[in-house]
Formats: sequence, structure tokens, C-alpha cells
Amino acid sequence: MSFPIPAERLIPHRLPMRLIETLESCDGTTGVVRVCADPGNPFVDEDGTLSAVALLELLAQSYAAVQGYADSCAGVPVRRGYLVGVRQIEFFDGAKLEDSLQVEVHNKVSFQGFVVVEGKLFRDGILLVQGSFKLWIAADGGFGE
Repeated sequence: MSFPIPAERLIPHRLPMRLIETLESCDGTTGVVRVCADPGNPFVDEDGTLSAVALLELLAQSYAAVQGYADSCAGVPVRRGYLVGVRQIEFFDGAKLEDSLQVEVHNKVSFQGFVVVEGKLFRDGILLVQGSFKLWIAADGGFGE
């Protein structure tokens, strides 16, 4: 696969719940994702601001794309993952519908299906959100099945 890769090929989310656009780069544990908020996004307030929940979901979906890429490269079905915990999330600024956003995620630790991920969300090089979160990745049962 060559970059950028459309997110719908790597994650089970579909519009309007798919909040990320493309996986821009990935080495199997670290990835960069581009976000372009869709006007139909259910997490946008009346003034066009993305909610804090949406910003956290951007981090989680970005790691889902990294995991989906790793699964695809390994020749296995892309697996489902579930956000099970959030730690040390810091919100420095918000994001609006028209903002071009970039997410960087990195797999810190993997153990028996659980993954601890560090993520950062940027707008034009300005850090908006950073923190770590835990996901559980299903052992089998790809989302395309």
C-alpha cells in the first residue's frame, strides 16, 4: 500500500462517525493521520467547534488506522479495537470544522490484546491535545467479515 491511504480501508467507522480522512505515514507502531472535519460531523457545535469528545475520538481512530495498516501488511483481516481507558489527556486549544488537523500516535506498550497509545493532535503545527489512552484489540473478527 502506498501513502496516503483512505481511512475507510483501515477502520470500521463509516460516515458520519468516521472522523479521520487518511493515514499519511506509518511504520506499524507510529503513524500520522490527516483530519478534515466533515460538515455532517455529529460532534460539531452550532459555532463549528469540535467537542472535546471528538478530539479524543480523533486520537483513537488514528491509532485504529495504524493498527489496520499493520494488520493489512501482515496479511490478516483488519481487527476491531475498543477504547477502554484514557489517562493524562491535556486540552490546550479547540478545533473548528474548517481546520486542517494532523494526529500523531505511537504504540507505547502492547500486552495480551491491550495497547497503550500516546497521541498528539495539531492544527498548523500548534499542539491542541496530547495524552495517552488504552485500547483493546480483538484477537480475530475483522471488521470486513
